[in-house]
Amino acid sequence: MTSEVARAYEKGSTRTTEDNVKNQIMLNYRILDFGVRDQLIDESNNEWSSANYIYLDRESEIAGKVTKSFLTVNKQKELLDIIQNELSYYHDRLHDFEYLVKSGESTESDLKKIQASIDSLNVQKINVNEKLDDELNTLNIYTNDRISRNNLTSVPSAISKYRFNMDGEAFLSLILKQNSKVLSADKKIDAAKAEYIASKDKFFPTVDFQAGYTDNTPSNDSDIDDYKDEFRVGVKVGWNIFNGFKDVSDANKRRDMLNKTLADRDDLLKEVTLKIKSNAAQYRSGIESLKLANQSCRNARDLTSLYEQEFKIGQKSLLDLVTSRSELFRACSEIIESQYQVYTANLDQMLLGDMLIKTINENENENVYR
Repeated sequence: MTSEVARAYEKGSTRTTEDNVKNQIMLNYRILDFGVRDQLIDESNNEWSSANYIYLDRESEIAGKVTKSFLTVNKQKELLDIIQNELSYYHDRLHDFEYLVKSGESTESDLKKIQASIDSLNVQKINVNEKLDDELNTLNIYTNDRISRNNLTSVPSAISKYRFNMDGEAFLSLILKQNSKVLSADKKIDAAKAEYIASKDKFFPTVDFQAGYTDNTPSNDSDIDDYKDEFRVGVKVGWNIFNGFKDVSDANKRRDMLNKTLADRDDLLKEVTLKIKSNAAQYRSGIESLKLANQSCRNARDLTSLYEQEFKIGQKSLLDLVTSRSELFRACSEIIESQYQVYTANLDQMLLGDMLIKTINENENENVYR
Protein backbone atom coordinates (compact mmCIF):
# COMPACT_ATOMS: atom_id res chain seq x y z
CA MET A 1 0.00 0.00 0.00
CA THR A 2 1.30 3.44 -0.92
CA SER A 3 -0.01 6.92 -0.21
CA GLU A 4 0.87 10.27 -1.67
CA VAL A 5 0.17 13.80 -0.49
CA ALA A 6 0.73 16.71 -2.85
CA ARG A 7 0.15 20.45 -2.90
CA ALA A 8 0.17 22.46 -6.11
CA TYR A 9 -0.42 26.06 -7.12
CA GLU A 10 -2.27 26.65 -10.39
CA LYS A 11 -2.07 29.97 -12.17
CA GLY A 12 -4.72 30.89 -14.64
CA SER A 13 -4.01 32.14 -18.16
CA THR A 14 -2.38 35.49 -18.65
CA ARG A 15 -5.77 36.92 -19.62
CA THR A 16 -7.31 36.16 -16.22
CA THR A 17 -6.41 36.69 -12.61
CA GLU A 18 -7.73 33.31 -11.50
CA ASP A 19 -5.51 31.04 -9.45
CA ASN A 20 -6.06 27.92 -7.35
CA VAL A 21 -4.29 25.95 -4.59
CA LYS A 22 -4.76 22.22 -5.08
CA ASN A 23 -4.23 19.75 -2.18
CA GLN A 24 -4.24 16.08 -3.14
CA ILE A 25 -4.04 12.81 -1.27
CA MET A 26 -3.79 9.51 -3.12
CA LEU A 27 -4.00 5.95 -1.81
CA ASN A 28 -2.84 2.88 -3.76
CA TYR A 29 -3.34 -0.64 -2.49
CA ARG A 30 -2.21 -3.66 -4.48
CA ILE A 31 -5.01 -6.20 -4.56
CA LEU A 32 -3.40 -8.81 -6.76
CA ASP A 33 0.20 -9.38 -7.89
CA PHE A 34 0.25 -13.18 -8.29
CA GLY A 35 2.47 -13.74 -5.25
CA VAL A 36 5.19 -11.14 -5.82
CA ARG A 37 4.56 -9.36 -2.52
CA ASP A 38 4.32 -12.59 -0.52
CA GLN A 39 7.53 -13.91 -2.07
CA LEU A 40 9.40 -10.69 -1.30
CA ILE A 41 8.19 -10.83 2.31
CA ASP A 42 9.30 -14.46 2.47
CA GLU A 43 12.68 -13.48 1.03
CA SER A 44 13.12 -10.76 3.65
CA ASN A 45 12.20 -13.11 6.51
CA ASN A 46 14.62 -15.77 5.29
CA GLU A 47 17.42 -13.23 4.88
CA TRP A 48 16.83 -12.09 8.45
CA SER A 49 16.89 -15.69 9.71
CA SER A 50 20.08 -16.38 7.76
CA ALA A 51 21.76 -13.32 9.29
CA ASN A 52 20.65 -14.42 12.75
CA TYR A 53 22.18 -17.87 12.24
CA ILE A 54 25.40 -16.25 11.03
CA TYR A 55 25.51 -14.27 14.29
CA LEU A 56 24.99 -17.48 16.31
CA ASP A 57 27.74 -19.19 14.30
CA ARG A 58 30.10 -16.32 15.02
CA GLU A 59 29.22 -16.49 18.72
CA SER A 60 29.94 -20.23 18.74
CA GLU A 61 33.21 -19.67 16.86
CA ILE A 62 34.42 -17.17 19.46
CA ALA A 63 33.41 -19.49 22.31
CA GLY A 64 35.37 -22.25 20.57
CA LYS A 65 38.48 -20.09 20.27
CA VAL A 66 38.28 -19.15 23.94
CA THR A 67 37.84 -22.77 25.01
CA LYS A 68 40.68 -24.00 22.78
CA SER A 69 42.90 -21.31 24.22
CA PHE A 70 41.88 -22.42 27.71
CA LEU A 71 42.76 -26.04 26.87
CA THR A 72 46.13 -24.99 25.49
CA VAL A 73 46.90 -23.03 28.66
CA ASN A 74 46.03 -26.00 30.86
CA LYS A 75 48.06 -28.34 28.68
CA GLN A 76 51.16 -26.12 28.84
CA LYS A 77 50.71 -25.75 32.59
CA GLU A 78 50.61 -29.54 33.06
CA LEU A 79 53.70 -29.95 30.88
CA LEU A 80 55.44 -27.27 32.91
CA ASP A 81 54.58 -29.11 36.14
CA ILE A 82 56.20 -32.38 35.06
CA ILE A 83 59.24 -30.52 33.70
CA GLN A 84 59.65 -28.72 37.01
CA ASN A 85 59.17 -31.98 38.89
CA GLU A 86 61.93 -33.63 36.83
CA LEU A 87 64.27 -30.68 37.32
CA SER A 88 63.68 -30.83 41.07
CA TYR A 89 64.56 -34.53 41.07
CA TYR A 90 67.95 -33.88 39.45
CA HIS A 91 68.74 -30.76 41.46
CA ASP A 92 67.98 -32.53 44.75
CA ARG A 93 70.35 -35.38 43.88
CA LEU A 94 73.02 -33.57 41.88
CA HIS A 95 75.35 -33.24 44.88
CA ASP A 96 75.06 -36.98 45.59
CA PHE A 97 75.73 -37.80 41.95
CA GLU A 98 78.86 -35.61 41.96
CA TYR A 99 80.05 -37.39 45.09
CA LEU A 100 79.60 -40.78 43.37
CA VAL A 101 81.74 -39.60 40.45
CA LYS A 102 84.47 -38.31 42.76
CA SER A 103 84.45 -41.57 44.71
CA GLY A 104 84.82 -43.54 41.51
CA GLU A 105 81.49 -45.34 41.80
CA SER A 106 80.19 -43.55 38.67
CA THR A 107 81.91 -42.15 35.62
CA GLU A 108 82.33 -38.57 34.47
CA SER A 109 80.26 -39.38 31.38
CA ASP A 110 77.32 -40.32 33.62
CA LEU A 111 77.45 -36.89 35.22
CA LYS A 112 77.65 -35.25 31.78
CA LYS A 113 74.51 -37.17 30.80
CA ILE A 114 72.71 -35.79 33.84
CA GLN A 115 73.81 -32.25 33.00
CA ALA A 116 72.65 -32.74 29.40
CA SER A 117 69.25 -33.89 30.69
CA ILE A 118 69.01 -30.83 32.94
CA ASP A 119 69.92 -28.53 30.05
CA SER A 120 67.31 -30.18 27.81
CA LEU A 121 64.66 -29.79 30.49
CA ASN A 122 65.54 -26.11 30.96
CA VAL A 123 65.15 -25.51 27.21
CA GLN A 124 61.75 -27.22 27.27
CA LYS A 125 60.79 -25.14 30.29
CA ILE A 126 61.62 -21.90 28.46
CA ASN A 127 59.60 -22.95 25.40
CA VAL A 128 56.61 -24.09 27.43
CA ASN A 129 56.67 -20.89 29.51
CA GLU A 130 56.69 -18.83 26.32
CA LYS A 131 53.72 -20.73 24.87
CA LEU A 132 51.90 -20.48 28.19
CA ASP A 133 52.37 -16.70 28.43
CA ASP A 134 51.30 -16.18 24.81
CA GLU A 135 48.16 -18.25 25.28
CA LEU A 136 47.33 -16.50 28.56
CA ASN A 137 47.56 -13.15 26.76
CA THR A 138 45.25 -14.46 24.04
CA LEU A 139 42.81 -15.77 26.62
CA ASN A 140 42.76 -12.46 28.48
CA ILE A 141 42.13 -10.57 25.23
CA TYR A 142 39.16 -12.80 24.39
CA THR A 143 37.64 -12.71 27.87
CA ASN A 144 38.75 -9.21 28.93
CA ASP A 145 39.62 -10.81 32.24
CA ARG A 146 42.64 -11.22 34.53
CA ILE A 147 43.45 -14.88 34.09
CA SER A 148 46.80 -16.09 35.37
CA ARG A 149 48.53 -19.38 36.07
CA ASN A 150 47.38 -19.22 39.65
CA ASN A 151 43.62 -18.93 39.10
CA LEU A 152 43.12 -21.50 36.33
CA THR A 153 40.70 -24.32 36.97
CA SER A 154 40.89 -27.84 35.61
CA VAL A 155 39.34 -28.81 32.29
CA PRO A 156 35.53 -28.43 32.56
CA SER A 157 33.56 -31.64 32.85
CA ALA A 158 31.49 -30.64 29.80
CA ILE A 159 34.58 -31.39 27.70
CA SER A 160 36.39 -34.03 29.75
CA LYS A 161 33.24 -36.16 30.17
CA TYR A 162 31.78 -35.54 26.73
CA ARG A 163 30.67 -38.74 24.98
CA PHE A 164 32.11 -38.59 21.49
CA ASN A 165 29.68 -39.65 18.76
CA MET A 166 31.44 -42.12 16.45
CA ASP A 167 28.37 -42.61 14.24
CA GLY A 168 29.20 -40.25 11.37
CA GLU A 169 25.83 -40.48 9.62
CA ALA A 170 23.86 -39.90 12.81
CA PHE A 171 26.03 -36.94 13.72
CA LEU A 172 25.66 -35.48 10.21
CA SER A 173 21.88 -35.66 10.64
CA LEU A 174 22.27 -33.78 13.92
CA ILE A 175 24.40 -31.12 12.23
CA LEU A 176 21.80 -30.61 9.50
CA LYS A 177 19.23 -29.85 12.20
CA GLN A 178 21.17 -27.53 14.51
CA ASN A 179 24.45 -26.28 13.00
CA SER A 180 24.07 -22.51 12.60
CA LYS A 181 26.23 -22.31 9.47
CA VAL A 182 24.22 -25.04 7.73
CA LEU A 183 20.90 -23.52 8.83
CA SER A 184 22.07 -20.13 7.55
CA ALA A 185 22.84 -21.70 4.17
CA ASP A 186 19.37 -23.29 4.13
CA LYS A 187 17.74 -19.92 4.78
CA LYS A 188 19.84 -18.32 2.05
CA ILE A 189 18.51 -20.93 -0.37
CA ASP A 190 14.93 -20.23 0.73
CA ALA A 191 15.50 -16.50 0.28
CA ALA A 192 17.02 -17.02 -3.18
CA LYS A 193 14.08 -19.24 -4.19
CA ALA A 194 11.56 -16.63 -3.05
CA GLU A 195 13.46 -13.91 -4.91
CA TYR A 196 13.58 -16.01 -8.08
CA ILE A 197 9.85 -16.82 -7.93
CA ALA A 198 9.05 -13.14 -7.36
CA SER A 199 11.12 -12.17 -10.41
CA LYS A 200 9.14 -14.63 -12.57
CA ASP A 201 5.80 -13.46 -11.16
CA LYS A 202 6.50 -9.97 -12.48
CA PHE A 203 5.40 -11.23 -15.91
CA PHE A 204 1.81 -11.49 -14.63
CA PRO A 205 -0.58 -8.51 -14.39
CA THR A 206 -1.11 -6.46 -11.25
CA VAL A 207 -4.36 -5.08 -9.89
CA ASP A 208 -4.35 -1.97 -7.69
CA PHE A 209 -7.17 -0.27 -5.82
CA GLN A 210 -6.85 3.49 -6.05
CA ALA A 211 -8.60 6.22 -4.10
CA GLY A 212 -7.90 9.93 -4.21
CA TYR A 213 -9.25 13.20 -2.91
CA THR A 214 -8.49 16.65 -4.29
CA ASP A 215 -9.23 19.81 -2.32
CA ASN A 216 -9.32 22.95 -4.48
CA THR A 217 -9.00 26.41 -2.96
CA PRO A 218 -9.56 28.96 -5.76
CA SER A 219 -9.06 32.71 -5.47
CA ASN A 220 -11.99 34.99 -4.77
CA ASP A 221 -12.37 36.10 -8.37
CA SER A 222 -12.55 32.46 -9.60
CA ASP A 223 -15.67 30.57 -10.45
CA ILE A 224 -16.08 28.00 -7.67
CA ASP A 225 -17.93 25.63 -10.00
CA ASP A 226 -14.76 25.37 -12.09
CA TYR A 227 -12.76 24.18 -9.06
CA LYS A 228 -14.93 21.65 -7.30
CA ASP A 229 -13.38 19.22 -4.86
CA GLU A 230 -12.92 15.75 -6.32
CA PHE A 231 -13.08 12.23 -4.89
CA ARG A 232 -12.06 9.34 -7.11
CA VAL A 233 -12.16 5.59 -6.57
CA GLY A 234 -11.03 3.02 -9.11
CA VAL A 235 -9.16 -0.11 -10.00
CA LYS A 236 -5.95 -0.05 -12.01
CA VAL A 237 -4.80 -3.08 -13.98
CA GLY A 238 -1.15 -3.15 -15.05
CA TRP A 239 0.43 -5.53 -17.54
CA ASN A 240 4.12 -5.84 -18.24
CA ILE A 241 4.40 -5.25 -22.02
CA PHE A 242 7.43 -3.05 -22.69
CA ASN A 243 9.64 -4.11 -19.76
CA GLY A 244 9.81 -7.79 -20.61
CA PHE A 245 13.46 -8.06 -21.66
CA LYS A 246 14.65 -6.40 -18.47
CA ASP A 247 12.52 -8.71 -16.32
CA VAL A 248 13.72 -11.78 -18.21
CA SER A 249 17.30 -10.73 -17.58
CA ASP A 250 16.50 -10.11 -13.91
CA ALA A 251 14.86 -13.54 -13.59
CA ASN A 252 17.91 -15.21 -15.14
CA LYS A 253 20.12 -13.34 -12.71
CA ARG A 254 18.02 -14.52 -9.74
CA ARG A 255 18.13 -18.08 -11.07
CA ASP A 256 21.94 -17.95 -11.24
CA MET A 257 22.05 -16.63 -7.67
CA LEU A 258 19.83 -19.52 -6.57
CA ASN A 259 22.13 -22.03 -8.27
CA LYS A 260 25.11 -20.42 -6.53
CA THR A 261 23.51 -20.70 -3.09
CA LEU A 262 22.72 -24.37 -3.80
CA ALA A 263 26.33 -24.98 -4.85
CA ASP A 264 27.60 -23.15 -1.74
CA ARG A 265 25.50 -25.39 0.49
CA ASP A 266 26.79 -28.51 -1.28
CA ASP A 267 30.37 -27.31 -0.72
CA LEU A 268 29.56 -26.63 2.93
CA LEU A 269 28.16 -30.15 3.41
CA LYS A 270 31.29 -31.64 1.82
CA GLU A 271 33.42 -29.57 4.19
CA VAL A 272 31.32 -30.66 7.18
CA THR A 273 31.50 -34.34 6.15
CA LEU A 274 35.28 -34.07 5.86
CA LYS A 275 35.48 -32.45 9.30
CA ILE A 276 33.37 -35.22 10.81
CA LYS A 277 35.70 -37.90 9.44
CA SER A 278 38.85 -35.97 10.37
CA ASN A 279 37.49 -35.29 13.84
CA ALA A 280 36.65 -38.97 14.37
CA ALA A 281 40.15 -39.98 13.23
CA GLN A 282 41.68 -37.46 15.62
CA TYR A 283 39.60 -38.78 18.52
CA ARG A 284 40.35 -42.42 17.69
CA SER A 285 44.06 -41.69 17.42
CA GLY A 286 44.01 -39.76 20.69
CA ILE A 287 42.26 -42.57 22.56
CA GLU A 288 44.66 -45.21 21.24
CA SER A 289 47.69 -43.03 21.98
CA LEU A 290 46.40 -42.30 25.47
CA LYS A 291 45.96 -46.00 26.18
CA LEU A 292 49.49 -46.80 25.02
CA ALA A 293 50.95 -43.77 26.84
CA ASN A 294 49.34 -44.85 30.12
CA GLN A 295 50.71 -48.35 29.67
CA SER A 296 54.14 -46.98 28.80
CA CYS A 297 54.06 -44.68 31.83
CA ARG A 298 53.21 -47.55 34.19
CA ASN A 299 56.02 -49.67 32.78
CA ALA A 300 58.49 -46.78 32.91
CA ARG A 301 57.53 -45.96 36.50
CA ASP A 302 57.98 -49.59 37.56
CA LEU A 303 61.29 -49.75 35.70
CA THR A 304 62.55 -46.55 37.32
CA SER A 305 61.56 -47.81 40.76
CA LEU A 306 63.48 -51.06 40.17
CA TYR A 307 66.51 -49.21 38.80
CA GLU A 308 66.59 -46.94 41.84
CA GLN A 309 66.66 -49.98 44.12
CA GLU A 310 69.29 -51.75 42.02
CA PHE A 311 71.32 -48.54 41.76
CA LYS A 312 71.51 -48.33 45.54
CA ILE A 313 73.02 -51.81 45.74
CA GLY A 314 75.35 -51.23 42.81
CA GLN A 315 73.60 -53.40 40.22
CA LYS A 316 72.71 -50.50 37.92
CA SER A 317 74.81 -47.56 36.84
CA LEU A 318 73.95 -43.90 37.17
CA LEU A 319 73.48 -43.79 33.39
CA ASP A 320 70.90 -46.60 33.62
CA LEU A 321 68.98 -44.62 36.24
CA VAL A 322 69.06 -41.41 34.19
CA THR A 323 67.90 -43.27 31.07
CA SER A 324 64.94 -44.78 32.94
CA ARG A 325 64.00 -41.32 34.26
CA SER A 326 64.05 -39.96 30.71
CA GLU A 327 61.73 -42.75 29.56
CA LEU A 328 59.34 -41.99 32.42
CA PHE A 329 59.33 -38.28 31.60
CA ARG A 330 58.67 -38.99 27.92
CA ALA A 331 55.76 -41.30 28.78
CA CYS A 332 54.21 -38.71 31.11
CA SER A 333 54.51 -36.05 28.39
CA GLU A 334 52.79 -38.36 25.90
CA ILE A 335 49.90 -38.87 28.32
CA ILE A 336 49.32 -35.12 28.47
CA GLU A 337 49.61 -34.70 24.69
CA SER A 338 47.22 -37.60 24.02
CA GLN A 339 44.73 -36.50 26.67
CA TYR A 340 44.48 -33.01 25.24
CA GLN A 341 44.19 -34.44 21.74
CA VAL A 342 41.04 -36.20 22.98
CA TYR A 343 39.79 -33.00 24.66
CA THR A 344 40.34 -31.05 21.43
CA ALA A 345 38.48 -33.70 19.42
CA ASN A 346 35.59 -33.48 21.89
CA LEU A 347 35.53 -29.71 21.59
CA ASP A 348 35.66 -29.80 17.78
CA GLN A 349 32.67 -32.14 17.66
CA MET A 350 30.76 -29.94 20.10
CA LEU A 351 31.44 -26.98 17.83
CA LEU A 352 30.32 -28.90 14.73
CA GLY A 353 27.07 -29.78 16.47
CA ASP A 354 26.62 -26.26 17.88
CA MET A 355 26.52 -27.74 21.38
CA LEU A 356 29.24 -25.68 23.09
CA ILE A 357 27.21 -22.56 23.91
CA LYS A 358 24.27 -24.66 25.10
CA THR A 359 26.57 -26.76 27.30
CA ILE A 360 28.22 -23.68 28.78
CA ASN A 361 24.80 -22.19 29.59
CA GLU A 362 23.71 -25.46 31.21
CA ASN A 363 26.83 -25.44 33.40
CA GLU A 364 26.73 -21.83 34.58
CA ASN A 365 27.74 -22.86 38.09
CA GLU A 366 30.98 -24.36 36.77
CA ASN A 367 33.43 -21.53 36.12
CA VAL A 368 35.00 -22.66 32.88
CA TYR A 369 37.68 -20.06 32.35
CA ARG A 370 39.01 -19.19 35.76
